[in-house]
Amino acid sequence: MFDFDTIKSGLALLACLLLAWKFLFSSKRGKQSSPMSGGREVRIIGTGRHFPPGKISNKDALHYCNIDATEEWMETKIGIKTRHSARAGRDAAEGEEPFHGSEPRPAEGCRNSDLCAAAITKALARANLDKSELDLIIISTCTPDYPVPSTATIVQSNMEIPECAAVDIRSACCGAMQATITAMQYCRTGYYRTVAICGCDVGTIFGNLDKDSPTYCRQDKVNACMIGDGAGAFILRGFDKEAGEKPHGIEILYSTMNSIGMGKPFGMYLPLGGSCLPATVKRCEEGLQFFKHDYRGVLEHGPELYLRALQDMLDNTEYELNDINIFIPHQANGSISQIAEKLKFPAERLFNDFTDNGNTANASLPIAVDELVEKNELPEGALVALGAAESTKWLYAVLLLRWSCLAGENDAKLGERDPLYARLYARALIALASFALRVQKLKKSLMG
Repeated sequence: MFDFDTIKSGLALLACLLLAWKFLFSSKRGKQSSPMSGGREVRIIGTGRHFPPGKISNKDALHYCNIDATEEWMETKIGIKTRHSARAGRDAAEGEEPFHGSEPRPAEGCRNSDLCAAAITKALARANLDKSELDLIIISTCTPDYPVPSTATIVQSNMEIPECAAVDIRSACCGAMQATITAMQYCRTGYYRTVAICGCDVGTIFGNLDKDSPTYCRQDKVNACMIGDGAGAFILRGFDKEAGEKPHGIEILYSTMNSIGMGKPFGMYLPLGGSCLPATVKRCEEGLQFFKHDYRGVLEHGPELYLRALQDMLDNTEYELNDINIFIPHQANGSISQIAEKLKFPAERLFNDFTDNGNTANASLPIAVDELVEKNELPEGALVALGAAESTKWLYAVLLLRWSCLAGENDAKLGERDPLYARLYARALIALASFALRVQKLKKSLMG
């Protein structure tokens, strides 16, 4: 009998051989997928981020929240040290009660629309554009100001823009990528020239932070520790090269989004407020106004979403995993670093700011890109992959970017591309990791 390590080695070798054949003889090699072809060239020309004021340490969180956790547990088990919160109840000088003792509401200047307006304003400044040049604002969020009107129209009003198109996308961790891909279509066709997208969430307002509450459970404890608030924005522009426009900014090489949740239960959801469960006193007493989170299911199935996103990108471009200079996964939890371990991807090339900001949902990926822009350490032409995995109903999205400096000059140089065998081996590891996850789930279902 063969042991499991022998089987894994054999499968990895077989995957390498199949991938080598595909790499050398496939007619798709070097081509982009159809969603990226034709029309104007769309680039990201500005980025911005904005947070509620002040950071909340684990010690602070334990003061503001009545939860059964310790600072050490938060840091070692959840993987977080600080986060921001838009929730009112932090200013003792003003006589405010702690979070758990007050009605959930945003602090002054910390509404979802406030954070969005600030992030878009910063992105416009980065792009050296005036707000009057915006044709469309797209806000992606799962924690809007109101069900109606859309948060985007409130952002438009806050920014004092007399006229422009404004729409919301109601999603969570994949929302900003969905908004970006949607904006790209408008810019590519020339329907609009300049579009602002902003991912923003204020999830701390929707948390049960009191362990003495009759509906409090372990998932509330996890949410209280890991969720952070913030907004991240992109400015996209379509360049008409046939008319002599010279493109500038961060190039978008590939994009896709997908939903694979048919028949699957929600991994995370907010029950109250929609037409299925309108708000009533009874439903609030049942705690349905707070996020519900199958955190064990997310930890088990979440990695597969990242793998699917990466696989789609690699299958439809000329690149391999080892070509990627920085991979930015949505900052879902403290287990993000395990993705690098599974794929044998260098840890220093995996972006991770969950420790500092927590899970900011829609804002996570635009915030990360803006942080890289501000640091200005990536070389021109570097490949940056953004991967979003959303457990609400099991979605994923991916963007592949070719980096261009948006914050002054940058003299950093790109390294040489890895040899073919190393790129094939990296691709095989993705296939093997995906296969192992499926086998593990099959084994559990058979035993259960």
